[in-house]
Amino acid sequence: MDEFHEFATESFVSLLPEARKFHLNLILAHQYLEQLSHDVQSAIMGNVGRKIVFQLGYQDARIMAEEFTHKFSIDDFINLPQFNMCIKLMINGMVSVGFSGVIRNLIKYCLILNQIY
Repeated sequence: MDEFHEFATESFVSLLPEARKFHLNLILAHQYLEQLSHDVQSAIMGNVGRKIVFQLGYQDARIMAEEFTHKFSIDDFINLPQFNMCIKLMINGMVSVGFSGVIRNLIKYCLILNQIY
């Protein structure tokens, strides 16, 4: 759900724990955490098992550095290069150590587009 903040009502606070019980997969995308109410932010942090984070501003980087259990620093989140991400997964009920990744196919696709145009 892109622009998640446009749809994020307080009903998501009770929906997210239920969605997890039923193995419902949602993709919730938005620009920065302040777009969401405090209750919705808390529901997301407490119930979302997989987090994929791209470059962030200072306020969100501070929160995510804590969320990723200090695996990445605030500066790591702020200075992520384009197409790079930090990832935290829940695997078999266990939270993984955060790790980084890059979207290589997207880079190749963009390079091809640049050559065409």
